[in-house]
Amino acid sequence: MRAGFYYHQNGDDTRGGVQRRTARYEQGDPRGQYPRPRDNQFAQQRPRAPVRPQAASPSPPQPREQQQEQEPRRITFRDGDAQYEQPHTPYVPGYMRSAGRQSAQQEPQDFETPMRQADYVRQQNPYTLMSEKTSEPRTRVKQRTLIVLTVIAAVVLAGVSITQMLFSTQTQAVLAQRAAAEDAIVEKHPFSYRELIETEAVKNNLNPAFVAAIILNESSFNPDAESYRGARGLMQMMEDTASWVYNQIGYGTAYSFDLMYDAETNVEYGCWYLAYLTDKFGGDPILVAAAFHSGQTNVFNWLNNSEYSSDQKTITLDKMPDGNTKAYVQKVLNAFAAYRRIYYEEVTA
Repeated sequence: MRAGFYYHQNGDDTRGGVQRRTARYEQGDPRGQYPRPRDNQFAQQRPRAPVRPQAASPSPPQPREQQQEQEPRRITFRDGDAQYEQPHTPYVPGYMRSAGRQSAQQEPQDFETPMRQADYVRQQNPYTLMSEKTSEPRTRVKQRTLIVLTVIAAVVLAGVSITQMLFSTQTQAVLAQRAAAEDAIVEKHPFSYRELIETEAVKNNLNPAFVAAIILNESSFNPDAESYRGARGLMQMMEDTASWVYNQIGYGTAYSFDLMYDAETNVEYGCWYLAYLTDKFGGDPILVAAAFHSGQTNVFNWLNNSEYSSDQKTITLDKMPDGNTKAYVQKVLNAFAAYRRIYYEEVTA
């Protein structure tokens, strides 16, 4: 008795008999030959051969080529948006392959030639990504989208360039028109005897632009000018006005009305008279210009008339009586603004 059972030398048919593993292998018994494969859906499983009753005489095992192999079942599964498919043959790492399989491997690739990432992943990964099978149509769609976006971007850039060109052309045209208008204004408003005018204006606390506007409308800067009423010189001084100013200034030299043809004397007398009118009418350029043209008596009469002045101190241009004096005052005010803007104000773009 051994190990709790009866031992018989030829005890296959005897109760309790034990048969050696080698004997079972020779008789074609598949039990115990290989360990049972794990329950893995990725491993290729072969159907187990049915257990046949043991024959009286052992029979040699059949060649493996004669055994009928069934087509392995293909398994697909999804991982998120990706779908995978089981390969035809299980993946075997290189270090576990036999010598025959290693000899059948492909030749090593040239490491100097770069490999695309998709090809590298496809060679290393034993499972095939289902989305890779339809990568070519998606690539075409991406290429078409890229071409469409490129064309749209080119059209937009062309439109922006054309708009900028048109805007630049219009801007240059506007600037050219403004420059031409400025040149025309400067040409219509000369400024001769500027140093003399500025000196006398500062001496009498006057604006030189206002003095220049009076001279422009009186004589157009002609020192020899003489009106039909007998006014002479740059500021067209009348004989009685010039004589009265001479007495007010108090020069000891002999006086002559012919001195009004002298530019320095004429501007000196004219600026003194403008300063006198300025003090008389509160510095109002409308009243000062009107008094210089038609006399201060007429201006006082208009101020005392409620039809022309509501406060007896000022007269607006639209309330002034129509005539030469009103037109003269309007011209002086326009010239005053032009001289002040061109020569005495900093114009910022």
